[in-house]
Amino acid sequence: MRPYGEVLNDIRADKNVSISGIERFGISKSRWYRFVAGKAELSLKELIDVLTLFNHDFF
Repeated sequence: MRPYGEVLNDIRADKNVSISGIERFGISKSRWYRFVAGKAELSLKELIDVLTLFNHDFF
């Protein structure tokens, strides 16, 4: 099973969302890539913000 950071990064790329779009939520570029690599976590609020940015329904 792939880490969900990798999956979210693929969705980000598919949706053409730039890293600067994610940085608007206070997640730095380096932190995002650490999250993608499985070396950092996002808070629930940050995860919801990112999913909202990707226009994904999660409820």
